[in-house]
Amino acid sequence: MPKAALQTHISVITGADSSKPTLQIQSDLADTSAVHRLLANWTNCASIIGDDVYPFPDTPHPSVEEVAYGTGKYCSFYGGIGQAIALQCYSKDGKSIPTFSMMMDWLASVYAYMQPQIILWFAYPDLLSSPNPIGLWSDLTNAIRLSQIGTLARFAPFMAHR
Repeated sequence: MPKAALQTHISVITGADSSKPTLQIQSDLADTSAVHRLLANWTNCASIIGDDVYPFPDTPHPSVEEVAYGTGKYCSFYGGIGQAIALQCYSKDGKSIPTFSMMMDWLASVYAYMQPQIILWFAYPDLLSSPNPIGLWSDLTNAIRLSQIGTLARFAPFMAHR
């Protein structure tokens, strides 16, 4: 979508209710040039920006830690733009990914390097088609619950010194 069309779209939305934030999710915000392009090319198109990171074990870069660091650093540098991240909960090659431990590590990285206004988890259909949908759903809801009550705060000092 061209920038002008997106700005018109956002103007209509914010004109109807300016009390709500607008969200732009892009892939590869760990790459400095991608953040710059998002901010330069889509100025005034979103009040919160974030990355849709795919930390597959066989493609470890960019990692959630790298994306969280890049997003947190550049959103803060460019005028305090709100921060978001989309994490993955999926089934690949017959395996449920991520494990509970991976989810907790990802959330620890997010909270160590970002001040997220929103954390999205993708994708519910993939979760349902995983080999163990009940176990994966339980892990996901437990990770979200624990992160909301501040359990991850104990990881922040460790993560900040990596």
